[in-house]
Amino acid sequence: MVPNEDDQKDKQQKEVTVTYNGNPKEIAKGNYTVADLRTALGVSANEILSEFIHGSFKDLTQGHVEVKGGEVFASHVPQGGASHHVR
Repeated sequence: MVPNEDDQKDKQQKEVTVTYNGNPKEIAKGNYTVADLRTALGVSANEILSEFIHGSFKDLTQGHVEVKGGEVFASHVPQGGASHHVR
């Protein structure tokens, strides 16, 4: 079965553009768990996903994110924590 023009329009309306690590990325519009959003964006397992909200990046570790289009995401390696050696 060949998709008709209305099916193609529906698909286009469901795909939105977000920015991930400075690059545009097309993903489906909707409510994501952080784990599902990490998968959709291709975030490495050893990195933390952050969203640019109200002028600064906020780490996303759990919960849900509503993707409407235009959101800005970045990933980074964990920072801080105990870096000293125990003897």
